[in-house]
Amino acid sequence: MRKQLKLFIILLITITFTFLNLSSKQLFPVVNATYVEGEITQDTVWTLVDSPFVVSNDVIVYPGVTLTIEPEVEVRFGGNFSLIIKGTLIANGAENKLIKFTSEKEEPKAGDWASIKFEGSQSSSLRYCVIEYGTNGITLENGALNIQKSVIHLNSENGIEIMNGTVEVKNNEIAENGGSGIYIAGGNMVTVRDNTVSSNENGVTLTGNLTSEINIQQNKILSNAGSGISLEASGYDKTVIRNNNISANHYGFHVLTNTSTYITHNYISNNTVGIFYETGIHTACFNDIYDNDWGMDVSADAIVNATYNYWGDKTGPYHESLNPHGKGNPVGGNGVNLDFIFFLTAPIDYNNT
Repeated sequence: MRKQLKLFIILLITITFTFLNLSSKQLFPVVNATYVEGEITQDTVWTLVDSPFVVSNDVIVYPGVTLTIEPEVEVRFGGNFSLIIKGTLIANGAENKLIKFTSEKEEPKAGDWASIKFEGSQSSSLRYCVIEYGTNGITLENGALNIQKSVIHLNSENGIEIMNGTVEVKNNEIAENGGSGIYIAGGNMVTVRDNTVSSNENGVTLTGNLTSEINIQQNKILSNAGSGISLEASGYDKTVIRNNNISANHYGFHVLTNTSTYITHNYISNNTVGIFYETGIHTACFNDIYDNDWGMDVSADAIVNATYNYWGDKTGPYHESLNPHGKGNPVGGNGVNLDFIFFLTAPIDYNNT
């Protein structure tokens, strides 16, 4: 009898420990992380089998060296660290196999880590990536960079900050960043096309001395708290901003520069103010401006040629003294500092040049 009782107790203990072991594995799965820091001095691949990679200090990819990151890899930053690219970064995921750059914290927040910084002269690529919870998601200081089909969101400052270099930003979702979705302060050639830029403090900011070619076309710039597009730069000779849908921001365009600007062929709707000019002499023609609280307004220090725009109605914009029967968006100014006559009686055709 005692022998049977002893066997029963042993069996019960064995079953209990087996159950607890299986339960703990289900409740607390073990993740084997690869910790990385310091210099990468030879071509390196961060493989899916070794994912996640936890950045425990700055990682620096040397000039002439390529870091390749495989699809579905997670790169988790353990503190205020950067991935600094002086060579080449190839991070090309796939539609259902995204590469993620994120925080290591269990409860992540914007600003948990620093940035992916491009400082070298070589070309890099980010496709099908998620970049989140950094300070600046991406910082381009030099080189050439292609960013496509990625999500750049929840960073504490700018989603993408462009200081110099050549960059193509296409077909991305750039949202909920604490500064600008895209911040352009320089560059040899910058193309921003077919992106959705939404729910940032500002959508796109242009500042500094922009002497090179800047193309901002066919983007949806929506629901940003401040400006859809903020024009603050001191040079716009080679800047083209056309065919963008700019909607539900506070300002569609906010123009703060003395340098003359030309805004044309954009669709500007449902903003508090479609376009607001602080200072300078400017032109805005052949735009659709409608369903805004105010279509356009100017300060006393600005002069604007706003002829040949469509204001939402064939009767033109409403102005209490110059066009009191206009049923389109209201405009400010005194008729001298904001000239809106002549106006279009139908929407523009964006395919016309």
